[in-house]
Amino acid sequence: MKIAFFTEGGYQGKVPKNNPNMRTDMAWVYALDADHYPIYLIGQLPSNSYDLGIAILPKIKDKIRNLDVAKEINRICKVSSVMQESNYFMWQDESIEDQIWYLNTLSGVDFMFTHNNIDQQYYNGLLNKPCEKLPSVMVTDFIKTSDDKKDAVIIGGNLVAAYRGIDSYMVARELDLPIYAISSGRKKLGEESLGIKHIPWTTWIGWMEELSKFKYGVQFGIGGAGSFNLNCAYLGIPCIGLKELESQRLCFPDLSIGDVDLKKGKELILKLQNDKDFYNHCSNTARILYEKHFAVDKFYHTIENIYKKYSNGN
Repeated sequence: MKIAFFTEGGYQGKVPKNNPNMRTDMAWVYALDADHYPIYLIGQLPSNSYDLGIAILPKIKDKIRNLDVAKEINRICKVSSVMQESNYFMWQDESIEDQIWYLNTLSGVDFMFTHNNIDQQYYNGLLNKPCEKLPSVMVTDFIKTSDDKKDAVIIGGNLVAAYRGIDSYMVARELDLPIYAISSGRKKLGEESLGIKHIPWTTWIGWMEELSKFKYGVQFGIGGAGSFNLNCAYLGIPCIGLKELESQRLCFPDLSIGDVDLKKGKELILKLQNDKDFYNHCSNTARILYEKHFAVDKFYHTIENIYKKYSNGN
């Protein structure tokens, strides 16, 4: 099966296993032995080149607004799909023109890939067409961990709605420990005034080493790839988060709460601090469940079976 990804990334070709920036989107390309193309060059590819095409549409559409992405993927690939970007509702902050363009593009492909059950349910109802889950995946061969452990909490996002950062912060501060956050493009001026320290920008490999230093994680972002929660599970860092997120629900069943149940989140983080057996149980269970549900060797077969479903054996 020949697979092509089309994203806003500026590189072309394969992703090498030792790529230091092996975030989720690149890990997908590597794990599927796919070819990657910048999406704005999609019109230059020859017809009937690939079996499966997956487009990840950028948030800023200046370079592709005049492209019929769905038509081009259908021309190039036997089976066409679009992968959800960010959480399921973020696209509604775009201009009306771009919202309509987005819906037209989704409607023009064979099916849509989503991250989580909640996303699958939403887009299936929105589009009246099939949606499949594209599991998050990690390429772990070159990860280094640190022996320099901090008795501190890290929240998986900045203080914006998409990350539910203030909710994560309010739960994290129950422990009266230092609180750290990532440095994303959505980092807000003034987060430091709340006592939040930030992990400097680094490669994904560097990020994993930094993350391995922490004892507790909190991430209440709804929807999306759930990579922070998955990273914590691989490292055995107990993470409190929302049960709507696949990586959270599957890897941290004892630490997954309902969308608005912050009181339960506060109870759980205190239990992690005060009950060593509970902490160790959540840590060890997360590592086991990560291997069970997200190991990279199972990923290709999952996508292969989805492709067969839409290719009708061709």
